[in-house]
Amino acid sequence: MSLLNLSVPDAVSEIKNGIHSVSFARPKHFDIYKIFDCGQTFTLLPCDDGISGVIGSSFYKFVQNDDSVTVYGCTIDEYYGKIAPYLSLYVDYEAVNCDIASRFPKNGVIEDAMRVSDGIRILNQPLWETLCAFIISQNNNIPRIRKLIFAISDAYGDGIQCFDGVKRYRFPSADRLLECGVEGLRELKTGFRAAYLIDAAEKWQGGLLDGFDALDYESAKSRLLSIKGVGEKVANCVLLFAGKHYEAFPIDVWMKKVIDKYYGGELCVEELGKYAGIAQQYLFYYERYIISQVGKE
Repeated sequence: MSLLNLSVPDAVSEIKNGIHSVSFARPKHFDIYKIFDCGQTFTLLPCDDGISGVIGSSFYKFVQNDDSVTVYGCTIDEYYGKIAPYLSLYVDYEAVNCDIASRFPKNGVIEDAMRVSDGIRILNQPLWETLCAFIISQNNNIPRIRKLIFAISDAYGDGIQCFDGVKRYRFPSADRLLECGVEGLRELKTGFRAAYLIDAAEKWQGGLLDGFDALDYESAKSRLLSIKGVGEKVANCVLLFAGKHYEAFPIDVWMKKVIDKYYGGELCVEELGKYAGIAQQYLFYYERYIISQVGKE
């Protein structure tokens, strides 16, 4: 059986007070709090009892307990057609983890990282929004990345009337960004990233990323690298988080520290296999966890 072709959990739908929701059995190796706190997405945030935010053109709230997950704002058709693929519910993470453990140097680090990070899944995010998010992420911290994404959405995105009574905005299309131009984006304090976003919009409109899902890793990366401001790190983030190229291994400041600290400054990514990018997320989250725990002592 392919690791990417499991049957997704069956869901039960409900409508209460006019709000659609679906509930499904919580899979093994699934934790919404870790999934949305490992640096792969910036617009879904903790709320009173779960995680909520805009995905594409819709607002959802995810609530998790020990045995089940409920997605509010979601119909049964949306669950099977959009949310289950978005959450990678079709991926066999038990088999993925076995593959990762078999390929890494036997120093115990990856096993510890998988234990601490258990529950993370790579999301299958919208390509355009993910490309823009990681262009914005350059030389930036997570709070500021979020602030800029929300500012661009609020200024130029279409409004969404959400079931919690709050109006939110989706990330604007490439057409809309081209209308506002470099100066319009700079007014939102995007700085040098404004020109990169406009170049991305122009190339998107020109069809650069048409058929992206069918491209192999090197071909897809080559196209991304032709966009101004997109280097190896940003390209690999887009490939991993929106392209289902699980072999993509983004190396940022955090990962350089991890490689230096645990692997003597050398880690051959090519030998890590087709799930190297999933391992990268485990190591990234693990190092952040270790640092946060030290800070509490």
